[in-house]
Amino acid sequence: MNIIVISTHGLHIDPRVYNESITLIGAGHHIEVISWDRENNCNGIEYDEIDGIKIKRIFIDSKYGTGFSQLFAFIRFTYEAKKYLKGKKYDVIHGQDLDGAFIGTFLKKDKILVWDMREIFDGLYHGRVKTLCYKIFAWWCFLNIDGLITVLDYQLERYKKKIKKSTICETILNTTERRIFQGFKRTKSKYLRISYIGSVRQFKELKLLMDSAINIGDLKIQIHGSGPVLENILSIGDNYNNVIITGQFYYKDTKYLYEETDLLYVIYDNSVDNMKYGIPIKGYEAIYTLTPIIAQYDTYFGDFVKKYDIGFVIRGDDINELRDIILKVNSKRKLLEKKADNIKQIQNSYLWENQAEKLKLFYYNLGNKTM
Repeated sequence: MNIIVISTHGLHIDPRVYNESITLIGAGHHIEVISWDRENNCNGIEYDEIDGIKIKRIFIDSKYGTGFSQLFAFIRFTYEAKKYLKGKKYDVIHGQDLDGAFIGTFLKKDKILVWDMREIFDGLYHGRVKTLCYKIFAWWCFLNIDGLITVLDYQLERYKKKIKKSTICETILNTTERRIFQGFKRTKSKYLRISYIGSVRQFKELKLLMDSAINIGDLKIQIHGSGPVLENILSIGDNYNNVIITGQFYYKDTKYLYEETDLLYVIYDNSVDNMKYGIPIKGYEAIYTLTPIIAQYDTYFGDFVKKYDIGFVIRGDDINELRDIILKVNSKRKLLEKKADNIKQIQNSYLWENQAEKLKLFYYNLGNKTM
């Protein structure tokens, strides 16, 4: 099948788009990603190809994470995508997240529409108007989709009354691929290196990490990634002598970040359902690279870390608790070796290669549905 992927994120920061596209190409499908590069992170390169994935970028200025202030830019992106697809032959619109699926409803025509629901769309904190709009958008998507991909079984349970019986559903975990970490070897350092790797959108939680490390010797705090609060984090970075903020990175370089990481920080706001019930891809990356984790109580991921004893679980808002763990690990590095030994027991259970077969079957079933 000819599949058009709608992504409102740049491809270089979106490993799931990459993994799914590579899998579907390998299964004989043709993929083209229409990507909204709203901050021109790709330097005006309109047409591109990455490992066989064709990319069409649409450059409409906007700032990611600024909500409804992007409305007109969103409408323009939809219009430009529709104009680009006019006269093109395609079988499927594969919309990433709620916004990608919503755009897909206007591009679908008589084609198949897939919603790749990578978040709990009503599991983020919004004001009343925005929450209502999201619910309306989701209702419209549920009516129009032919296939639904989730990253958690919990999503299927949460939305089971909204999903049409005719919709083909599959849970495909947002895991990492083995290939991206080929040749992985952690570097040695006298420093204890604690890293945050991912979207920088939690100021309070990241500042907690930075504050907890003040005046601790032989320690480096590393924040890798871009996002809505990166500028805020950068604005206070000079106040800390052991904090390194690197900003945006490319997916293919993820391996090198983990090679210089001893302990991964995965703390979010657990009052938000998306954070409470989800497992971020960085959690799966940590498992494959045998990197112990700092996670949070009263979250699905925190329970997972505790169950397998692969890291440390904290309350998430207690600087003294976090600081005590850092001091303890810094003085007894063998604690990390013990956690890494525990991770080895599940290291190969959470890889993209295990999910790829489910994605192929999902598309096979979609094809049969339309025959």
